[in-house]
Amino acid sequence: MIDWETRAEELAAHLSAVGAVRDPAWRTAFATTPRHVFVPQFYALDQYRQSRTLVSSTAPAQRETWLASVYRDEVLVTHFQPIDGAVLPDGREVRVATSSASMPHIVAVMLDRLQVADGHRVLEIGTGTGYHAALLSARLGAERVTSIEVDAAAAAEAARHLAATGYQPTLVVGDGTDGHADGAPYDRIIATCAVDRIPTAWIDQLADDGVIVAPLTVQGALAVLRKNAPGQVSGGLDVERAYFMAMRPADPAADDGDTTDIPDFRGPVSHTTTSTPATAWQDLDFRLWLDLHLRDGRVADRFDDQGDRVGVTISTRSGRAEADYQRGEDGAWPVRQDSARLWDTVEAAWQRWQRHGRPERTRIGITANIGGRQFAWLDHPDGLVRWPVR
Repeated sequence: MIDWETRAEELAAHLSAVGAVRDPAWRTAFATTPRHVFVPQFYALDQYRQSRTLVSSTAPAQRETWLASVYRDEVLVTHFQPIDGAVLPDGREVRVATSSASMPHIVAVMLDRLQVADGHRVLEIGTGTGYHAALLSARLGAERVTSIEVDAAAAAEAARHLAATGYQPTLVVGDGTDGHADGAPYDRIIATCAVDRIPTAWIDQLADDGVIVAPLTVQGALAVLRKNAPGQVSGGLDVERAYFMAMRPADPAADDGDTTDIPDFRGPVSHTTTSTPATAWQDLDFRLWLDLHLRDGRVADRFDDQGDRVGVTISTRSGRAEADYQRGEDGAWPVRQDSARLWDTVEAAWQRWQRHGRPERTRIGITANIGGRQFAWLDHPDGLVRWPVR
């Protein structure tokens, strides 16, 4: 018998103390939901933040470490896959997490932003371990919760976890992009995976005045959107950052094959300078701002042995640019870029960000409609500063 009630109560008290849980009903849900059932094992991270050591509830020597970790406010990796051919400096394979038990703090924040009320029906995109579905079931009743998971094996595992706690929400194996039309309309939709754009099926299946809470794939942006018109949702980005794995398609062939590899310079290379300082890259709100200008771009930071940023490389499938912060004068650091002229976009975004008062992410919003038109905006949907969501 596991004495988990005291630990769950302590976790709920912590989440209340830090302001993540504000509704007493959610506090009760966290205090009465046995998180350990949903995380029977996890992988401890090494110095490279790689999933290495299995910590299991079935190993007597690890039992206390396992139980203490499960009820701490931390993310726990539950599944991973290696990257073919990729190795670390010590020669071991590079592993990428494919499933995890999210940090309770961010789980609580997202559930708070969902603004549920008694009687609401909720669609969850990404069942994962089943813990989120259990919390929703504890708050609303399992009959009002539908959860969809792309991975059949993960869905089956989550179903076992939920059954062990006495909850039987509607569980669906399928592509989260499609939602679940059979149970629509939903008063609330919450995603536990990051999306590039809001799927039109979610908008269609959302009830009038309903709310969508979804992490985006840009700099941990968390969108809180309301259905404010027929076929349309609109709202802002939350002050909280929420980093989640990107939503996977049901058909692996549908993956666009994107890669983190940095391409070589293509065509003639031009040399110029930049006024964008190295310190700009420490500001995650500026990096979000840049992502809105260069949505398919990737940023690679280079650091010296002391941890100081000495260079930045920007790349897309069509080009590359890099700045060298070890050389040049203040405000005129050298830049190399190819014909894609990616650093011109960086420089323009930096200047524009300053002109608009270095806006924090809470000044950014998203509007999406069922016809597929989606755009981000600064301060107001009808304002002059907007970006298409590609």
